[in-house]
Amino acid sequence: MICGSVYMTCAIGTTTLSFVLPAAECDFTLDSANKGEINATPLVGMIFGSYVWGSMADTQGRKKVLVISLTMDFIAGLLSSLAPNFITFLICRFFNGFGIIGATSVCFPYLSEFLAFKHRDLNLCRLEIFWVLGVCAVPGLAWLLIPLKFTWTPYPELTFRSWRLFVFFCGVPSLIIGLTLHFCFHETPKFLLSQGHHDEALAVLRKVFVFNKRRDPSEYCVRRLAAETHNLQLNEDGSPMHFPHEHKGEKASLGRRIVLRLEVLWDQNVALFSGPLAKYTLLACFIDFGIMSSYYTLMLWFPELLERFHSYNNLHGGDAQVSGVCDVMGVVLDPGANNCTSPEHVHGPDNDVYLHTLIIGLSCLPTSFMLGYLVRKIGTRIMLMLFMTTSGIAILCLHLIHNEMQNLVLSCVFEALASVAEATLFCAVVHIFPTHLRALAVSLTVTCGRIGAVLGNILLGVLLDLSCEVPITTFGVLLVASGLLCLALPKPSGDHPRHSICSHAL
Repeated sequence: MICGSVYMTCAIGTTTLSFVLPAAECDFTLDSANKGEINATPLVGMIFGSYVWGSMADTQGRKKVLVISLTMDFIAGLLSSLAPNFITFLICRFFNGFGIIGATSVCFPYLSEFLAFKHRDLNLCRLEIFWVLGVCAVPGLAWLLIPLKFTWTPYPELTFRSWRLFVFFCGVPSLIIGLTLHFCFHETPKFLLSQGHHDEALAVLRKVFVFNKRRDPSEYCVRRLAAETHNLQLNEDGSPMHFPHEHKGEKASLGRRIVLRLEVLWDQNVALFSGPLAKYTLLACFIDFGIMSSYYTLMLWFPELLERFHSYNNLHGGDAQVSGVCDVMGVVLDPGANNCTSPEHVHGPDNDVYLHTLIIGLSCLPTSFMLGYLVRKIGTRIMLMLFMTTSGIAILCLHLIHNEMQNLVLSCVFEALASVAEATLFCAVVHIFPTHLRALAVSLTVTCGRIGAVLGNILLGVLLDLSCEVPITTFGVLLVASGLLCLALPKPSGDHPRHSICSHAL
C-alpha cells in the first residue's frame, strides 16, 4: 500500500502539467512551442535526477531517497504554484521532475526487496493499479478546481488563479507520503544486508515477523543472516569486488566524501556495462526510450489535443468529419483570443475534455488489474512485446480516424497498453540486476526513457502546427521496434536455495 501510494503520487506529479497547459496559456501567453518546453522541462529534471537518486539509493538506502525526493517534489510544486512568470515556472518544474523521478525509480527496488521471488512479479505489477488511480485522480481534481471562478493578486506580478491552486494540491500527496515513509517504515533488509549491516537487517525482519504473525519477537527463529555473496561483482581472480565506502566513525572531509561517492558511481557504472550485464543494460535503456518517447508525450498532450478537437467541432459543426488526427491539429488556439478572458472555461462549457481524459485514464484499469496474472502465465518478455507493438499500431491508426469518438477509442487503446509497459519493464529489470546495482539500473533505464520523453515533447511541440504526421508516425514505429527488442531480454530465474537471505539458528 505504501509503495502503491508512492507510485500514485508519482503519477499525479508527472501528469499535472497536462491540464496546466490549456489553463495557463493566457497567464504566460503560450504557443505550441512554449507548451512543449513546459512539458519537456520536468523531464529534463528527471534525466539529471534519476541517475543521482539511483546512485544514492544503492549507497545510502532506498528509504532515504524516497523521503527526500518526495519532499523535494512538494516544495517544487508549492513554489511553481506561486511562480510569477514563464521562466520561473520552468525552473520550479525542473526541480519537480528532479524530485519525483527519485520516487518513481526507487519504489520498485524498495518493494521488490521486501518480497520473496515467487511473490515478486505479482506484487510489482500491482503497483500499476496505483499509477492508473493517480492518472485518473488528476482530471478529477482538475475538473473540481480549475473551473472555480476566483482570482487573488498578492502582488502585481502574480495573479493566483484556480490552475495554480490545482498545481499546489497536486504536490500535497508527496508531502503526506514522504512523512509517512519517514516515521512508519524501514529500510529494506536486503539493502542493509548487501551493505554488511546484518544486525539492522535482522531487526527489520524481526519487526516484519512480529507485525505479520502478531507474536512475540523472541519467537522469531532466525538468529543470523547469510552474506549475499551471489550479488557481489567478482574481480578477475574470483575475489569479491568491494566498492569504496566510508567506515563507521570515520570523519572524512567534504572533498573526500565527494571523491568516494564518485568512485562508487564509477565502479557501479563499470559493473553495469561489463560482461553480460552490458547487453541487458543497453536493451532496457532503448526499450524504455521507445516507451516514454510516445507514452509521456501523448499523455501530457492529450488534454491539448482534445481541446483542439473541441475547437475543430465548434468551427465546423458537431458532426464534422476529418481524414486523420493531423487535420484537427491545424486548429491553433490563439492565446490572445476571447477564450483567454475566462481561463476557468478553457475546456468548453460541457467539460468534454475533462470527461474524455478521465475515460482514457479509466481505460487503463482492466490491463492494470490483469497485468500480474498475464505476466505470471505468459511471461514478462512476451507481454511487454505485445503491449508495445499493439500500442504502436494504435498510434499509427490515428492517421485513419474520421471523428472524435474514433480518436477517443484509439487513445484509450494506446493508454491502456502503453501505461503498463514501463511497469512490466521494471519487473524485468529488478530480476536481471543484483541488489547493489538494482536501483542504479532502474534509474539508468528511467533516464533513457525520460530523454526519449524530452525529445518527443520537443518534436511534437515544434511540429504540431507544421507537420504532425512526422512525430505521430515516428512514435508508432519506435514503439513497435522497441517492442520486438523485448524478446532479447532474459527469462527471469528464481533465487537459488543456497542464496536464501536467511539461515536458521544452528
